[in-house]
Amino acid sequence: MQLTKLDEPIEVRADFKGGSVTPRLFRRQDGTHKVEKIHAVWRDTEGQFRLYFYSVECEGTVYQLRWRTQDNLWFIDHVIVEG
Repeated sequence: MQLTKLDEPIEVRADFKGGSVTPRLFRRQDGTHKVEKIHAVWRDTEGQFRLYFYSVECEGTVYQLRWRTQDNLWFIDHVIVEG
């Protein structure tokens, strides 16, 4: 397993329903990735603002996504590739 730190800004399509946010797909330089499975969701704070983290799987690759609520920006923090 190989962990790569990215901190890369991305565009995300997410569902906002019942007070929860669920990422459905994201776009980065190498194309669009459909979220097939969400492994974990957790949150933290940055000053007075909330950060939400999602461990998601797309075509066998696991990504850690981060959503900054103060400016509604999304990032890929890490990518984990088997092999």
